[in-house]
Amino acid sequence: MGAVHDITPSGRDAADWYARVQSGAMTDAETALLDDWLEDPEHAAAFAAFHELDAQVQDVAQAVGGEAGARQGGGASRRRVIGAGVLSAVAAGLIAFIAAPALLDVDPKVERWSTSGSEVETVALPDGSQITLNTNTAVEVAYANTERNVRLLQGEAYFDVAADAARPFSVYTDSSEFRVVGTRFTVSSDDVREGDVLQVAEGGVAVLTDNAIVGDVVTSGGRAFVKPGAPVRYETVAPDAIADWRDGVITFSDTTLSDVRGSIQRYLPTDIIFADEAVAETRVTAVFNISEGETFLEGVAIAAGIDLRYDINVKNGRRIAVFEAGK
Repeated sequence: MGAVHDITPSGRDAADWYARVQSGAMTDAETALLDDWLEDPEHAAAFAAFHELDAQVQDVAQAVGGEAGARQGGGASRRRVIGAGVLSAVAAGLIAFIAAPALLDVDPKVERWSTSGSEVETVALPDGSQITLNTNTAVEVAYANTERNVRLLQGEAYFDVAADAARPFSVYTDSSEFRVVGTRFTVSSDDVREGDVLQVAEGGVAVLTDNAIVGDVVTSGGRAFVKPGAPVRYETVAPDAIADWRDGVITFSDTTLSDVRGSIQRYLPTDIIFADEAVAETRVTAVFNISEGETFLEGVAIAAGIDLRYDINVKNGRRIAVFEAGK
């Protein structure tokens, strides 16, 4: 398994950091990052400027709020002053600029993570959840006060989600949404033939399209193939075999070679073709070590009872593995 990295707002500017401090929701990791960030003199000066500006604005808010409170028979909190719209245009603008990020569920900062064709990497999220990215995978993560969102841009990822009933965790692809509260599952979004593929190792995952649940909630040991315009297709899978690529192996259980091809090409710089459709539909059940390279391909051929030969694509020079019926 790859190294675990914290996905934290180390790239925040002074306004973002100040709003985060004012929110009162700083984690220990964020506090440590802020301390490091403030070691830069420019950062420290910018942060101090926001502190001074906020103090001035609160003085204005208190004065105007006092007038409003006198008219209403009582004091007014800072949030109510903002909501009541009793500040001057300048003062209201300053308060909105400084206070809104802390008080409202504004657009969250987006973090992006990706892997190359030879690495698997685990990302630790601020709430204790983790995402393990398979090879050639990219995700964008955006956390807000009421929701936790991940967009799977390409590839396959394994999600170990910390339970938080107040903030659902959703994984988005181009055409689907997979929503949970706390569970372990994978989503693959690069299967051209099958569309999005969901596999649930623990808990339950709802599949949504246009914000409406489609089909059944997929529970532990379930696999769902989600494709626009087609009914959701379900299969069963051994929960322990889900995302076994994290341990350097890959498992096929009564899987057609056509479906196996995508997995193979993820780990090997080799194009794969089938001599005919019958070969493509041949089923294989086996476990392979991803790092074995040539042995990996040969093992697939042996397990499927077919022949394997290699060729070269004259147009691009890439190697081609050809699976064909045994002679």
